[in-house]
Amino acid sequence: MCSKISGERFVKKYLMLTLFLFLSIEITCANPFIDLSTPMGRDVNSVKTCGEGSGAIVLDSALFLSNRPAKFIEDIDGNLSFDSDVVKVGLFLVDTFSTDGDVFIYTNCNTESAYDRELNDAINQTIISNIQTLQPVEYFNFKPYEFEIINIDIQDPYGPSYKIDNVGCLNTIQQYSANYDLIVAPVSCIYSGRSWTVARSGIKLPLDSGLEYVEFYSRGEILESLISSKNNQAIEYQKLVESSPDSISWLDIPPADGDDYGSTCVIEGITNIQADAAIIDRWEGNYVPIYFSDINSLFVEVTQKKEYNCNDLLLTLADKEKLKKALDRKTIKYEDDKTIIKEEVLTIQTIDNFYDKIPIPDEKFYNFFVDYGYDEVLFEKLLKNNIDSKVKLNNYIANAQIETPDYSLDTNQDIYDYLSLEEEASLRGLPVSTLIDEKKRLFQEAEVEAAEQDRIARQEYLRDYPFYAKISCDMFGNETALAVCFMGEYNDTTITLDTNNQSREKKFYNFTDLGEYEGQTLVIDLPRNFNLSAQNASDDATLSVKIYDQVTHELLQVDEASSLYGIAFSYN
Repeated sequence: MCSKISGERFVKKYLMLTLFLFLSIEITCANPFIDLSTPMGRDVNSVKTCGEGSGAIVLDSALFLSNRPAKFIEDIDGNLSFDSDVVKVGLFLVDTFSTDGDVFIYTNCNTESAYDRELNDAINQTIISNIQTLQPVEYFNFKPYEFEIINIDIQDPYGPSYKIDNVGCLNTIQQYSANYDLIVAPVSCIYSGRSWTVARSGIKLPLDSGLEYVEFYSRGEILESLISSKNNQAIEYQKLVESSPDSISWLDIPPADGDDYGSTCVIEGITNIQADAAIIDRWEGNYVPIYFSDINSLFVEVTQKKEYNCNDLLLTLADKEKLKKALDRKTIKYEDDKTIIKEEVLTIQTIDNFYDKIPIPDEKFYNFFVDYGYDEVLFEKLLKNNIDSKVKLNNYIANAQIETPDYSLDTNQDIYDYLSLEEEASLRGLPVSTLIDEKKRLFQEAEVEAAEQDRIARQEYLRDYPFYAKISCDMFGNETALAVCFMGEYNDTTITLDTNNQSREKKFYNFTDLGEYEGQTLVIDLPRNFNLSAQNASDDATLSVKIYDQVTHELLQVDEASSLYGIAFSYN
């Protein structure tokens, strides 16, 4: 049971551990929620600490319980119960440290892993997988867990980043911790030097952060397990290289910083089914791969030509090992998880499950589908017409060209349209050639009608706008950007257009409200009555306003302004 230790006894026993004492300190019992545990959970004694006090370095993480009562309600008898549909768990995971600045390594504390992206990501993923094994407990009314990941940057450019008393990290966590019932966080973010010294002694004092530790996760233990697993994986992978050189595997070449991933590239010999099934299995979508004749041509592409931006390479183990040696020689970085794609993945079943609208019965049909660009819309129509092979489609096209020799069937859209025409012709009891002729005639009639409407509209427009103006800027006899004449050293000038009892004055950046540009010249359509003026903002350039007839394009008027604030104008 819990008990109190008097201040006097505490001083005698823990004088070397803490300088700050209360008159009476209540010590918390062992965690009353003992069933709140995970396979990786350890007690405080397992935590590896380098150094003492505020200078201590701790890379381990812990599961903390929030002592805030916000989600608990009290019944008439004074009993508290958890009042929420889910138990929210926040996982505060540390980003990989950058090596751009100073690197602080403490070998006996495993700090190297904090700078290794692959290892750090693997450690974080291990923590995630472990915490997701939490079982519902009575304390939370057996409610399910909801997990959220929050990535945090705790790197200190001026010293060890996992030092106890990381106030900045604690502040970051406290911004969010009120949202969670449980949190996973680095020990160094939660404890001060004094509180950590006390915790290591076996005393659980309430923390200012409102958190209480439940269990700890040893980074060193996780790292050791990962390295062991990686070594075993490498051994097994090497056995596969030797025993199954034709097995298929991924090799990734990361793009340059800031660039997106590009193409999936494959060596001929890997079948369409194998390549596409592997792509579907990895990304849950089918992206058309680029095929290369052999591993040498892919090497040339990746290292020299770089035409296709090959980032994801699908290779046999034999080809992959050969390419890796060549990339090592060129010091080109790559990522190899040293796994093979399972045979049961590289099957027609994976392909068939992916495509909902069309069945994929066998490899022959799938190759036919691939040859026509994975066109699901076309193949729905083909299958509806019992065309399920390249031979049948070729025969269909040959017969169609006999009946309608002038109709093109060169593209997928042509084939789809012809099938649709044939369906319509069948419903109307017409030969398809007759239907095509009818549609061609109707189309031509519609074109003639549209052209006539355009002509009428054009005539009406020319009646309303019989003139147009061209405003240009010349310097030393050559046309230059119009901005030169309107954006001066001291002031910007304008074009003013008065038409139909409306006046509009625009600066250079709004000239398109008046007309359209043809090269560097502004063209403005003008009604029969107008007043147009343009003011020059340059003493070196000449501003011109020219008026033309819309029908004959005859030049009717010209005015120029070649001095600062001079005005070129025209009216009718």
